[in-house]
Amino acid sequence: MPHKTFEIPDFQQRLETYLGENRAEPEKDIFCFLKQMLQADGLSPKRFLDVGCATGDLLAYLSRHYPNAQLAGIDIDTKLIDAAKLRTELSKAQLLVGDGLNPDNPLAIFCRFEASCGRSPRCVGDGGSNGYH
Repeated sequence: MPHKTFEIPDFQQRLETYLGENRAEPEKDIFCFLKQMLQADGLSPKRFLDVGCATGDLLAYLSRHYPNAQLAGIDIDTKLIDAAKLRTELSKAQLLVGDGLNPDNPLAIFCRFEASCGRSPRCVGDGGSNGYH
């Protein structure tokens, strides 16, 4: 399937503004909610994959709360992945430029992708559970 591209007005300017922001604080409510949901279900995941990880905000949050978990992120924008790689809390994370909807991407070794409602990949690991961001 061919990769779709979208024209976003002033994209380069918006990207530079995004990259210039302090991404570490405050912790986003949705991240705290995700952690609460995992705890409520009695889950302590060993692996996380963030498709469309941008600068790695979610992965950085997860690295603080699940320090022994394997982390991986993929994004189609090189500048965003480069910014994520500069974060010290992501030094052990696997961060790749690529299309997260492509089942042939290099992160396929991280987990097995399956179609889910024909819209996005579902990550299923050994004894794992599914989550979306």
